[in-house]
Amino acid sequence: MKRNDVLSCAAVSLLVALSSEGGAATVNPGPGEYVFSGTIYHSQSLFGIHCKITMTVDVSATSSGLHMEVVDGAYGSYDGSESSTLLCEAITMDFPWSASISNNDIGDTEDQPVNIQFQNVSVTGWMGLCGTGNDTMPAVLTSINPSTLPTRINYSAAVGNCSFSAELEEVSHTLSISNP
Repeated sequence: MKRNDVLSCAAVSLLVALSSEGGAATVNPGPGEYVFSGTIYHSQSLFGIHCKITMTVDVSATSSGLHMEVVDGAYGSYDGSESSTLLCEAITMDFPWSASISNNDIGDTEDQPVNIQFQNVSVTGWMGLCGTGNDTMPAVLTSINPSTLPTRINYSAAVGNCSFSAELEEVSHTLSISNP
């Protein structure tokens, strides 16, 4: 009888442990490419400039979490001036940048920020390559309520002799990510 009680306890403990593990991440309205746009402050050596930036990010859910890959992007003029246009458009990015986010790092509601570590980051500024061409960049994904406040990617980081501070919004206002 005691052995059955011990086995029952073990079985219940196992079921509780399995049911408490997070499910797979969900991407709404679904996996695919999402365009993010916003402003960035880019500095290299002693000089910095505000630019507009647009990035296309492929978002997909996997059994272990979420995969994000920046597949395209461009800098553009912040204020339309000739100097801003020349400097901002001289900055180039090589893609893809990729990030894998574990289910454990994704909140169970949309309003919890998700830390991202993009890999393979390569940016060239007006004074040459910013880092090694294979750098990392931390970012934060925030998805509060896409219909009223768009999903955002924010990052502030140094790569080699460049610094970046950006806030980008998902332009369709539909993307949301959670781990139910």
